[in-house]
Amino acid sequence: MENLAHDLGRFAATQPDAVLYSFLDGAGRIVESYTYQRFHERTNFVAAALLADGRIATGDRVLLVYAPGLEFIVAFFACAKMGAIPVPVPPPSATGLAGGLERLSHVAADCGASVALTNDSYLAQLDKFRARSQDAVTWLDEGPLSTIDWVSTSALDGALADFDIRTNPLLFLQYTSGSTQ
Repeated sequence: MENLAHDLGRFAATQPDAVLYSFLDGAGRIVESYTYQRFHERTNFVAAALLADGRIATGDRVLLVYAPGLEFIVAFFACAKMGAIPVPVPPPSATGLAGGLERLSHVAADCGASVALTNDSYLAQLDKFRARSQDAVTWLDEGPLSTIDWVSTSALDGALADFDIRTNPLLFLQYTSGSTQ
């Protein structure tokens, strides 16, 4: 069974230098972009690194906790390539931190995720939350989220031409505002 990740490989082979994704700032300027080939090789590398690390296996549910940007799409495709099931969730912010962490906790418990993918910037933000908020310490270090293994995909910088894609009939899980209590 083929999936979205297989299609990406075909496009990378036929139009490697065409722009696949661009992320724009508020003024419409390109902040970051990927060609088909670069994106394909980056997602191969991230998928292979995460599998080799042993913290994520095919079929695992994986939280994707990213602010808007292309790193979210990298993580999503890496999960699809390794047969893991991405679970996109909004990153809790300083505004409504306790509620955001509570929601994240409910989603993690409901889907059975033990790993959260994010980037270096958000990991640093979590540390700032811990330093300023007892709610953050309670949820992240003492409570239900203390068992979540946080992994930065931005730290996994490399390229890999070939990767043995593992398919999964489930592409991703999406939770909406009323789906967990």
